[in-house]
Amino acid sequence: MPRDVPARQATNIKAADSTVSNVEIQIRALPEEVRNCFEQIHRAFETAELPSDLRINTEVVLAEVLNNIAEHSYCDRPAGQIAMNLELSGDGVKFLIVDDGNVMPNLTPPDPELPKIDVEVSDLPEGGFGWYLIRTLTTDLEYARVGSHNHLRARILADG
Repeated sequence: MPRDVPARQATNIKAADSTVSNVEIQIRALPEEVRNCFEQIHRAFETAELPSDLRINTEVVLAEVLNNIAEHSYCDRPAGQIAMNLELSGDGVKFLIVDDGNVMPNLTPPDPELPKIDVEVSDLPEGGFGWYLIRTLTTDLEYARVGSHNHLRARILADG
């Protein structure tokens, strides 16, 4: 992963064939860049003509993963880089996200239970839903530390 990626998205949509599009996006791990990269992701989804359920689920997963990286992986150091490779097809999205931030605790993604939501509105938790959503909406979730980089890969399947 390049260490000198400029502070903007570099999106490359390549149609490997008529049914699969590969999207490569590189950003700095900053909240505003995470937000801004979704404009590029939306365009790629439109180009690939993904079903709406797949678009929504993929956006939720990517938002949670990217925000976690920006917030936690670089919490004690300057923002580093995030590189994403998305393979889009009508039946699902495969992704690989690489960052050079802190290693995940225990070398594994969290596997939390759903926070309690049968409480008064004022007692609802503010967080704790991210990894639950990621694990619920993905399959084949894998994490590896490769040298000084975190590699997170998974698939999001279309309904039906």
